Amino acid sequence: MNKHHPANNVTPKGDYLKNKNVWLAVTGSVSCVETVGIARELLRYGANVTIVANRAALELVGEKALEFACGKPIIKEITGQVEHVIAGHDADLLIIAPCCATSLGKMVHGIGDNPPMLVALTCIGAKTPMIVAPAMDRNMANSKIIKQNLKEVRKFATVLEPIMVEGKAKLPSKFRITAEACKVAGSNELKKINF
Repeated sequence: MNKHHPANNVTPKGDYLKNKNVWLAVTGSVSCVETVGIARELLRYGANVTIVANRAALELVGEKALEFACGKPIIKEITGQVEHVIAGHDADLLIIAPCCATSLGKMVHGIGDNPPMLVALTCIGAKTPMIVAPAMDRNMANSKIIKQNLKEVRKFATVLEPIMVEGKAKLPSKFRITAEACKVAGSNELKKINF
């Protein structure tokens, strides 16, 4: 990243994620418009943020906005650089925010048909710490299938419960997601705190 890029000049709030490689996977929920703010908040705590997005997410939030947020090109396809394999070795933390219902099911059933899911499956195998923040319609969130999928995801990831308002299971705030990231991947003193 260019040293003059605005992503290098965010006002720091702490160093809990200093030198941590945080991969932020973005899937096709309208909540993905919040991802720019999430990425910037992670940067404020010292994280090196890599964004990986699927096609559905990029129909809802612009690629250039995501690139601006983290200060480098996003991963929108898997190339000969095998980006998902790199994630398994490089990532100190994977955050899937938002995680739509479709991606939740794919992750549980091992379907890696897009970049975020390939990264997720590789990180699961590598035992990389993960945070999953589901966001969808309330009726979808209340379905037995989604509840069962979330039960399975809790076996390998921290699940941040959505905020139920306006008939939707909305993404937690960028502050809540970042606080959990600091707890999961940051210093040991934070691991004892319940947010």
